[in-house]
Amino acid sequence: MKKLRKKIILPFIVLGVLLFTLCLIFNSIMLHTAKPLMKNEMSEIKKAQAVLLLGAGVYKGNRVSYVLYDRINAAVELYKSGKASKILVSGDHGTKEYDEVNTIKIRLMQDGIPEKDIFTDHAGFSTYDSVLRAKNVFLVDSMIVVTQKYHLTRAIYISKRCSIDVQGYSSDKRKYKMITYYMMRERLARFKDFIKINIIKADPKFLGEEIPITGDGRDTRG
Repeated sequence: MKKLRKKIILPFIVLGVLLFTLCLIFNSIMLHTAKPLMKNEMSEIKKAQAVLLLGAGVYKGNRVSYVLYDRINAAVELYKSGKASKILVSGDHGTKEYDEVNTIKIRLMQDGIPEKDIFTDHAGFSTYDSVLRAKNVFLVDSMIVVTQKYHLTRAIYISKRCSIDVQGYSSDKRKYKMITYYMMRERLARFKDFIKINIIKADPKFLGEEIPITGDGRDTRG
């Protein structure tokens, strides 16, 4: 009975060790690729076509989470400093009740960003989708990704694999309440997206008509 139990359990142990090892390797590759492109200071950022502003939690009344609040402020800072002439807002607008994209757009306009320079991607359901759609739908060749440092690694790596000239600008301004959870989840997300971009070569959930980032952001409303 003990021998039989060992025979059953052993393959699961081997598989677990293998997956854990691969996770470490994939994370290491992403970190090595992204680290030189991660910037903390505005002076380190070179000009690009657009800022890619990745969505996060929003609430009723156009209220936003601290994570998203800091991302929005960083994107506004980049735009007003002349580092990019367009902001591509990419987030979850899967239902009428939950709308990251238009909430961010309203915030940007309140901060003085012209509506024509705000592009809205309503199908940015994941970081993977947001980056691939930036390349294939909005035809972005160069961009500055704005998000927290823990998240930049994956976004930069995927962008590089899509042949986008990318920089990452860290929007960390405080200690975030659930940062430990976010970082743990991010390691798993890196593992998943490494496989998607390198092995499966998966398309985003939705593509659609091309809307060049060089045009008018008002053409992206929906």
